[in-house]
Amino acid sequence: MNRWDKAREILREAHAEARRELGLPPEPPSGGLECGACVNRCRIPEGKVGYCGVVRNECGEIVREHIGRAYLDPHPTNCVGAWVCPGATSRGYPKYTETLGPERDRYNLAVFYGGCTHHCFFCQNYEHWMERERLSSEDLKRRASDPDVTCVCFFGGDPTPHYDQVIEIGCEWEELRVRVCLETNGSLRPKLMRRIAEICYESGGGFNMDVKAFDPRIYYALSFSDPEYTFKNLEIIGREFAREDPPILRPSTLVVPGYITPEDVEKIAEFLASIDEGIPYRILQHVPQYHSADLGYTPVRVMRECRRAAERHLENVDVCIYRYV
Repeated sequence: MNRWDKAREILREAHAEARRELGLPPEPPSGGLECGACVNRCRIPEGKVGYCGVVRNECGEIVREHIGRAYLDPHPTNCVGAWVCPGATSRGYPKYTETLGPERDRYNLAVFYGGCTHHCFFCQNYEHWMERERLSSEDLKRRASDPDVTCVCFFGGDPTPHYDQVIEIGCEWEELRVRVCLETNGSLRPKLMRRIAEICYESGGGFNMDVKAFDPRIYYALSFSDPEYTFKNLEIIGREFAREDPPILRPSTLVVPGYITPEDVEKIAEFLASIDEGIPYRILQHVPQYHSADLGYTPVRVMRECRRAAERHLENVDVCIYRYV
């Protein structure tokens, strides 16, 4: 057994144990009905749930339990993509926003889904993964139809297990008169992601895609998953749905101390630049949370080094720092 094989086994057990504590399947299940939604490729046995914790096999049918919470988030919102969003910056005026400047006194309908296709040791929302409030499409549409709501953002957890509801509501963006945005780890099957990308593109919304790492081994260590679909989806959205104002693709990376280095950030930036050098890229400081609480905040010195590394390839880089350490 080589060093990576040994490390992978240790990581597998560490993630599995943490997931058991949350009442989640320790690994993607096999030997049952195929879900077909994401990179985990779950095959769910009768009466069991998928890796995400919200997709079930009930009587031989795949059932997606839409749970979470929805609330009004006032503009300018603090979402990851706000720095290039029409609601916060008037990017795309007058086609995608009627307001010059932030859309004050207007709202984003924030749809926070329970369940996630990854298991990140640094998750900022781990206690909300299993939100149990049911989210009906009818209620979400009703709330989105409020004239003071200008966009709907699906996040979580992750919206991937709930893609069918995202598409159902998103398809009515024109009648609802809202922009549709997605904040995701990018693990959805590319065919399905392309359909959501069409909605986001047409409505003036965007994709806030979290790129955990460039190296698949580091990606696995941090998220217990695979980046295969994430990078495919970055290319699909960046190449097939390119839009300059407002930009549709808004990737970000959390700089986890000891795992993500300026060299890693530069590799991600170089990949993004191979798609489009104008893609806005946001670098986020790690905040102690969940099983990464002992890692502390990412030093500001490292954040600045990451920015310089990304700017060697990309024209539009932003750094988000919560505490100067």
